[in-house]
Amino acid sequence: MGTISSAHLRNSTDLIERIRHVDLAGKKMASFDVKALFTNVPVVGAMKAVQKVIESVSESELPVNKTDYIKLVSLCVKFGCFTFGEEEFVQHRGLAMGSPLSAVMASLYMELLESESLVRVMGSESLWFRYVDDIIVIMPTDTNVNDKLCKLNEVNEHIQFTVEEEVNGVLPFLDTVIHRKNERAIFSVYRKPTNKDDFVHFFSRHDMKTKSGIVIGFFLRAFRVCSDEFLHDECAYIVEAFKRTGLRIIHCAGKKTKDIVTNNPPRAENEDSVIYKIPCSGCSSSYIGETGRGLKKRIYEHKNDMRHHRTSNSLVVHARDKGHLPNWVGATTLRKGLKKRDRKTVEAAYITTEEETTNHREGFVCLSRAAAQLTISATGRPPGRDQSAHSTFQRTAT
Repeated sequence: MGTISSAHLRNSTDLIERIRHVDLAGKKMASFDVKALFTNVPVVGAMKAVQKVIESVSESELPVNKTDYIKLVSLCVKFGCFTFGEEEFVQHRGLAMGSPLSAVMASLYMELLESESLVRVMGSESLWFRYVDDIIVIMPTDTNVNDKLCKLNEVNEHIQFTVEEEVNGVLPFLDTVIHRKNERAIFSVYRKPTNKDDFVHFFSRHDMKTKSGIVIGFFLRAFRVCSDEFLHDECAYIVEAFKRTGLRIIHCAGKKTKDIVTNNPPRAENEDSVIYKIPCSGCSSSYIGETGRGLKKRIYEHKNDMRHHRTSNSLVVHARDKGHLPNWVGATTLRKGLKKRDRKTVEAAYITTEEETTNHREGFVCLSRAAAQLTISATGRPPGRDQSAHSTFQRTAT
C-alpha cells in the first residue's frame, strides 16, 4: 500500500511524523470518515487498483505470473457466498467483511480515488492523509468544509463521507488527539467517551507474559504518541488504571518496566548484548547500533560492509556521501546485558537523543526526545553511571 497514493498512513506513528512539523497558521483541521467502506467498494474498481499495483511489481516477486495472479485475486473477491440462518446468500456488491483481502483492496481502491479525484477536490493548498477509511485534512481556514463534503460525496455514489472539524484547536484521529499549540501539532492518547478501563485483572488465569505485555504496551503507546506536554499525565493515568486491577506502584532503584508482574530472580547479563556508538573520523556525527553478537564481531561485520560497499549500512552511505571513514578505535559500549526487545528500544532512544547521527532509520520505535531520555534512564544502568530510580509495579493482595 502507498504505491498509488502517498496519502496512505501506516499507523498513528506515521501520522505524527508527517504532521508534527506542519505550520498550522492560517489552517484548520478536519477528519473525514467513509461510511461502511468494505461493503461499498466496487469490486471492479478494487481490481483496477490491484492491476495498477501489480504492473509496477517485478514478476519474480510473485508466486505465479502476473496474469494468473490477477485471476486468482479476482476469483477470491468475486465469489462472495455466505450462509445466514441456514440459507445461502451471494454478496452482489462490495468486498466481503472478514476477508483477509478486503482491507488491502479497500485501501488500494481509496488510493486510486485519491489519485484521480479526492485530493483534487480538496485543492492543492490542503494536506490529505488517510488510514483505511479515516482521513485527516489540513486546509486553509476559509475553506467551506460542508461544501467540500458535498463534492467528495459526488465522486462516487457508494463512497460517502462524514466529517468532524476541530473544536477549540483539538481533533481526535485514530488513537491520538491532535492539539494545536503555537501553530504546531502536539499529540496525546485518545480514549472514547465509552472507555471504562476494563483490563485483565492481575489474579486472572492469563499467562504472566500476557499480563505484563498489556501494561508494557500501554506505556509504549504513550512513548510513541504523547508529546512532552502530555507524557507525564498519560503515564500517571496508566498507573492509576492498573492499580485497580491488583497492581500497585512502588519506587525502587534498578527495576524495569518488564518487571511489572514478575518476581523471578535476575538472570546473568548477556555480555554480547550491547548498544554501541561508532564516531566519525571526519565530523561530529556518530553511528548508534545494537547487536546480540558482541561489539567485536559487529565491527568486523561493519568493516566487511565497507569493503563490499553495501549501501544498506548507514556507515557505508555516510562514507560514500561525505568521504569520512568511521573511527573504529573510538567505538564505545553505551549499554550491555539487555534482552533483544529492550535493546532495540533503548537503541532507538539513544538515536533520538544523539545530536548528530549517521543512522538513516530512527530505530525500533519512534520516540519524542523526552520519552527517549526517560527510556534511557528507566531501562537500566549505563556502564559507569549510577542507576536511576524510577516507578514500576508489583502485585498486591486484595
